[in-house]
Amino acid sequence: MAPALGGSRRRARFVCLLWATLVLGCESAVQPLGDDAEGGEPFDADPSDLEITQADPPDPELREVRPDIEVPPPAVPPLGIPTIHTVEVELSADDWALIHQDPLAEVEVPAQIAVDGVGAPGEFELHGGFARTVAKKSYRVRLSDATPLALFGEAEWHQRFVLQAAWIDPTWLRNPLTFGLVTALGGLAPRVSFAELFVRGEYEGLYQIIERVDEHYLDSRGLSRHAQLYKADTNSANWKAKVDPMSGFNLVLGDAERTADLAALFNATTYTPATLTSFQENLEPLLDLEDFARWQRVMVLAGNRDSYTKNYYLYHAGGAPFRLVAWDCDATWGVSWDGEPSPPDSLEWHGYDAFSPRLFSIPEYRERHVQASGDLLAGVGRVSRLGQSVRAAARHLEAAAARDAVRWPGRIPLAEAVATLSQAIEQRAAALGEVLEGLAGD
Repeated sequence: MAPALGGSRRRARFVCLLWATLVLGCESAVQPLGDDAEGGEPFDADPSDLEITQADPPDPELREVRPDIEVPPPAVPPLGIPTIHTVEVELSADDWALIHQDPLAEVEVPAQIAVDGVGAPGEFELHGGFARTVAKKSYRVRLSDATPLALFGEAEWHQRFVLQAAWIDPTWLRNPLTFGLVTALGGLAPRVSFAELFVRGEYEGLYQIIERVDEHYLDSRGLSRHAQLYKADTNSANWKAKVDPMSGFNLVLGDAERTADLAALFNATTYTPATLTSFQENLEPLLDLEDFARWQRVMVLAGNRDSYTKNYYLYHAGGAPFRLVAWDCDATWGVSWDGEPSPPDSLEWHGYDAFSPRLFSIPEYRERHVQASGDLLAGVGRVSRLGQSVRAAARHLEAAAARDAVRWPGRIPLAEAVATLSQAIEQRAAALGEVLEGLAGD
């Protein structure tokens, strides 16, 4: 027989509300407890039944009110509180061996994939370029049909996602941190959560779940799935005009016969005279320049060493300007594409692509970019905020990271990796701030 829930439910609800009031310190956390409580039941318990110890005055730290409860750090944008899922993959021993036999080969094998117990058939394969050469592999999941999965909060339709091993980033946080900054500024980037992966019942470690940029991504952002969507796969996608405009790109969605739009874009970025009037007349109708500059600002602050000329998407719907979607931002904040240290104190203030030097050679665009970069450093990208966000998120990954360290010994411990990331954030922001100060004085 199920136990009676009335008194215990009311007690638990009251304790939760007291927790919210004390810890969050906000009246909005408190909901009415009487008959008017939305979706609730009348609160008619005797106060003595609640077993609440009054704090006089209430202490804002739950640790002092209930020392038996460990208080997790609060969500701090742009990272928030990580969600750690369980992903289980079932496939034959032969197929598991096959995808690892030649890591550089593109081999998909059938598998049954479950996320937090919600399963579906699909395909499983290795993911990445350099990531295929390291010990802990990354994987792509493609479900046979779109399936409602709660990968990033509420259940949504998903068919593809990446299980990123984060081998070059032992904090697991560089991708979500950088994507979060892009999103906070109004740009487009995938969402990231986390998972502990089990393959054939064996533990494979802690992974990032990265949202794939596909038709379901476009649906979730209110964009058209009938657009042209290009992925910049190699460094030939350098924003320069070329005989084959698809060089460096892969067509993800759209019509292969309609790629003349890409040729028109790169002809304009390459040959348009570098004057305000010319760019306004010839480039602004083709490319959302603020979108491009926003992406540049975040990548510059992050010190991205594997972007600008690849690892981005271009979205083009009808007669609207192209928009840019960020991708693959783990080679950031003091780490290069191969996991080696990258000096975070470089003096760059725009990308190494062929277009950004032309765009920011125009005084009006340069001044706007310099001002907005300073605003980023003083706002959502300020050092104290990013450091707090990283430390809070890392606290929630500690247990899973410890289990990953047992499966993959020899990696840098999470605490040490977080300290290194925090130092890189400080150094990168200081270097960029100095450069921006000099540019503002010119």
